[in-house]
Amino acid sequence: KIYSGVLDAAAFATEQQAMVSRWITGPDGFSGWLGEYSLSGGRAGDEDNDGESNISEFYFGGNPTNSLGRAHWPRLVPGGADNLHVVFRRREPLPAGTVYRVQQTDSLINPDWTNLGAVVLGEGAIPGESDYLSVTNEVPAANTNGFLRMMVED
Repeated sequence: KIYSGVLDAAAFATEQQAMVSRWITGPDGFSGWLGEYSLSGGRAGDEDNDGESNISEFYFGGNPTNSLGRAHWPRLVPGGADNLHVVFRRREPLPAGTVYRVQQTDSLINPDWTNLGAVVLGEGAIPGESDYLSVTNEVPAANTNGFLRMMVED
């Protein structure tokens, strides 16, 4: 949330507790997803030891109980002379307050990640995957050198 003005101590404490609660419990649907797979590790858990957190597998369509069922990470596809297409799986329905962002930096040494002006080109159903949509974003490719990442904020 972005606030304009000053919060009194009681309002600040209420907002702080809500943010902590959301961090612990996760976004809408996450606790049900954990229960569906009988997981107890929360957001940072990795019960299948595949190196991917439960929250990453939740957002990008992995199977948290099978190390071969890894999350489907975003991929880059050439989009033309001045842009790239970023194709990824997105939770459906999108949990309240959740935003997927494409970010860019020029260096991985002390990176300064900035949001790119991504344009959604399309969204479509994935056969057999009712909890996800395939989304294609177009991002500018003005820099010939650089790094991209997909950031999910909840």
